[in-house]
Amino acid sequence: MGTLATEQHLDKKDQSIVIAGAGPVGSLTALLMGSCFPNKDIIVLEKRIEYGRKHGLNIWNSTITDVNSSISQIERDAKKSLKAAEKGGDQESITHFQTLLDNTSKAKQFLKKNFQGELISKFIATNKISQMLEDKAVEIGNGRVKFLKGEQYALTDESLAEAMGNKTLPAELERSELQKILANAEMIIGADGAHSKVREQVFKEPEPQTEVIQHLIEIKLDLNKNTTPASSKLQIVAKTIGDFLSRTILPTLETGKLNIWTEGKEKVATLHILVNEDVYNELRNNKGSDGKEMGTLQNPYSSLKDLPEGEAKKIIEKGIYETIGAKNIVPGSLKIATIPMQVYKAKEMVTVKNNKLFNIIGDAAVGLIFIRGVNNGLQAAGHLTKSTYEMVKNREKSTKLTELPKEMLKYQQKELAVADQKMNGIRRESKALILVKMAAFVLSKPLKAIKAVIAKFSKKNNQEIINLDAQDNKESKPSKPPKSSEKGLLPMIIAEETLSAAMQDRLQALKDGNNDKVKDQGANLINDLNKMKETIEATIENQFISSTTQVKLNIDQHSSQIKFEIPNNFQGFLLINRMDKDGKFLNSKNSGNLDILKITNLTKNGQQVQVVELVAEGNNGNSRCNQLITESKTFKESLMVTKRAKDMEPDILSSLTQSSLFQKAKNNSNRTM
Repeated sequence: MGTLATEQHLDKKDQSIVIAGAGPVGSLTALLMGSCFPNKDIIVLEKRIEYGRKHGLNIWNSTITDVNSSISQIERDAKKSLKAAEKGGDQESITHFQTLLDNTSKAKQFLKKNFQGELISKFIATNKISQMLEDKAVEIGNGRVKFLKGEQYALTDESLAEAMGNKTLPAELERSELQKILANAEMIIGADGAHSKVREQVFKEPEPQTEVIQHLIEIKLDLNKNTTPASSKLQIVAKTIGDFLSRTILPTLETGKLNIWTEGKEKVATLHILVNEDVYNELRNNKGSDGKEMGTLQNPYSSLKDLPEGEAKKIIEKGIYETIGAKNIVPGSLKIATIPMQVYKAKEMVTVKNNKLFNIIGDAAVGLIFIRGVNNGLQAAGHLTKSTYEMVKNREKSTKLTELPKEMLKYQQKELAVADQKMNGIRRESKALILVKMAAFVLSKPLKAIKAVIAKFSKKNNQEIINLDAQDNKESKPSKPPKSSEKGLLPMIIAEETLSAAMQDRLQALKDGNNDKVKDQGANLINDLNKMKETIEATIENQFISSTTQVKLNIDQHSSQIKFEIPNNFQGFLLINRMDKDGKFLNSKNSGNLDILKITNLTKNGQQVQVVELVAEGNNGNSRCNQLITESKTFKESLMVTKRAKDMEPDILSSLTQSSLFQKAKNNSNRTM
C-alpha cells in the first residue's frame, strides 16, 4: 500500500479525470471529485460557451443530504488514514488528507447552504445551479479543476474511438486538444444528457428503451419584478403541495386539472400541467412556417396566438390567466412545450476499455420523470465519487485496469437496482387506485375547504394563513393558541415504523451476536437509521410546519423504529405515512399505510394536556395504529389518549372532512374574514 492511500491507482501526474457535460450533474461530479482527490486534475468538457437554460429545477433537501452522506463516509475513512499518517510521520500523506478533509468540509457546507431550502426543496435556475457548482469546483480545485468550453470540446466519434483504443492515428498526425485530453484520461465520465455520445459510442446503446408514463405541458416564463413572490405564505401552500406530489406520487387526475407552479428568486417560473395523450398530440401535430414540429423543447410556442384551436389551448389559457396572470408575464418570455414523461435506464453504466474507466451518469444513464431525474443524477454523483474513492484506495499502485473493479461493479449493480426500483414505483403509482384517493385527499378537500377563504385572504397582504387548528371540547377550557408563526394548513408529518428486510437481517445479526455476520450486516445499522432519520427530517421541514414548531425524531435501534414526539403547544392534524430508508413511501393498492391523528391542546384540572384522536386509519387494521398511539414512549407524560368510535370511519376523506374539528375550523375561518 502506497503512502497516499487514496490515490494508489490514480498516480500518474499526466492523467486526469475527464467529465463530459457541465450541467448540474457533471458540475457536481467535478466538485466532488476535485474535493476528494486533491492531487488529480479534473477536466470538464462542455460544448456550450454559456449555460443557456435559465428556468429552474427543484433540488430536494434529501438529495443534498444523500450527497453529503456520501462525502461523510469518505471523510470518516480519510480521518483514519490521517491518524495513521501522523503516527508514522508521513508528512506528504498528512498534507494530502488534511487538504482532502478541508475540501470536503467546504463542499458540504456549500451544498447545504445553497441547495437546501426551507421546505422540501429549493427551486433554482438551471444555469445558476451549474454556474455555482462550477465556481465552487474551480475554487476548491485551486487550479486542478478546469472547465473547457466551446464546440472544439464536443465529443466526437473519432476522439472516443481513439480513447477506447479502437483507432490509432499515425504518429505524424497532429492530434487535437480534445484527442489529447481523452488519450491522457484515466477515467472518463459521460454526464452528457439523454442523447449521450459516451453511451452511444462506448456502451453501444444510442437510445435506451423508453416507456412513456404521462404527458405534460411545460410553460416557462419571466415574471415582472412587481409580481408577488412565490415565497409569500399563500403561494408556499401551493408550492408545498406541488413538491409533495412530485416527490411522492404521480397523480392520475382529470387532464389539465393539476397545475404545479415553481418560481425562483430571479423571477423565472415554470408551470407544469398534466394532460392526456390527445391534448399532448394537439400541440405536437402542429408545424411552424419552417416546417418544423412545434411544441418541442427545441421549438416551443412563444405566443398564445400560435397555439392550434382545441382543448390544449383552452387549458393553457386557463393556466396562464388564472394561475399566473397575463399582466405578470414579461412580454416575449413565454415558451410553451410538451414533454413526454418517460422513464428509461441504460443496460450498463460502467466499463473498462484501453485501461480507462468509462462511466455514464445522470440522464445519460437513467431517465426519470418530473424533477426526479436530476435529483437521482445528483445523488449518483455522490455515490460514484465514494465508489471511486474506495476503488483507488484498494487497488495496488502498479495494477492496470483490465477488468471492471469490484467497487465499480458494486456501484453499477446498486444504481441499476435503484433505477429499477424508482421506475417500478412510478409505474405502480401511475396505476394504483390508492394514489387517486390520496391525491384527492391532499388536493381536493383541504383546498376546497379554504378556497373561498384564500380568495378573500389574498387581498389582505399583511395577515397570516388561516389556522385550521381549533378546539373540539366545549367542556374544557382551551389552552392559549399558538403564536401566528406556528399556524399552518393541515400539518403533515411523514414517519417511519418498519425497516427493510435487509436492515432487519443486520439487526438480527447484532442481536444474535453472530460476529461473522455482524461485521458485514450489522456495522452499518446505525448509519442506515441515521440516514433514514435525515431523510424524514428533510421531508418534515416541508409539511406546513413552521420552523418554530419542531418535531423530534428518536431512533430505537433495538426495535428498529424511528419514532417522533410533538411539542406541548402543537395542535392540528398529523398525517402518518410509512417510508423506507431510501425515502420511498410505502403506499400500495392493498395496504393503505395512511393514518390521520388529530392533536388538540386542552387545559384539564389546571394542567395542559394534548389529546390525540385517531381520525382515520389505514387498511392495516387497529393494531398498528393502536400501538403507535398507546405504546409509544416518545410522547410526553402529559399526553392524554382518546379514541372515538364515531371518528373511526373507513373512508379517510369523509372521516376527516366530516369531523367536527374540521367543520368548526372552517366556520371560524370564514367568520374571521
